[in-house]
Amino acid sequence: MFKTINAAHNALKAAAATALAGVSGFLLEKYKSPNMSTMIIVAGLIFIANAFFIYTLTSLIDSTRFLRRIVLGNDYLEGFWVQKIKSSSKELSQAPHYTIIEITFEKARYKLSGISFRADEPNYTATFQSDISTYAENKLKYPFKGTTLEKDIKKAKNVFSGYTSLTFVQINNSPPTSFVGVVHSNVRTIPVLVEGFKIDNFIDPQSSSGRAALIALIDKTYGVPN
Repeated sequence: MFKTINAAHNALKAAAATALAGVSGFLLEKYKSPNMSTMIIVAGLIFIANAFFIYTLTSLIDSTRFLRRIVLGNDYLEGFWVQKIKSSSKELSQAPHYTIIEITFEKARYKLSGISFRADEPNYTATFQSDISTYAENKLKYPFKGTTLEKDIKKAKNVFSGYTSLTFVQINNSPPTSFVGVVHSNVRTIPVLVEGFKIDNFIDPQSSSGRAALIALIDKTYGVPN
């Protein structure tokens, strides 16, 4: 779990403990000789209150993006990202391979989904999804599963899976806008080095205009490949 969320959670637990201490003191004062029933009631109240605060905090963060921005601070990664294979990767194919990734936040963890495409193969796309991830010290790690879609289906591996580790780059003490990483998958013989950057809005790579816009944006960011 994230440090900022932990801090907020601990603050809520401390507030709950203080309030319950007052309730407990009141009950013990009222019942000078507390019996087992009174002690069970107090213990039950403490358990219920703690569970309620945990549920409330999680629900508020999940349902309010503005609050997540505040609570997560520089660990805020939500939004759309463009990923490409680095030119230094040994597994760089002749056809440039790009992915648009959406990162969302739910139940104290990041979830990811994405669409990949090749610049010179308009009939090829691949989608992936990951509902499990870990994040610490600017590193996001997640397993993924995906499906390829291609005009000639015999050339495609219908289902693929793998594991990705991304390191997000923070500048000027603000949420990151770029990352570098490595992708392991069962469709490649060696890991692939990747890099990416954040974009303001979703661009659909499954349309010809969307692909053109994404390629132009990538070339502007990293330079036109030789």
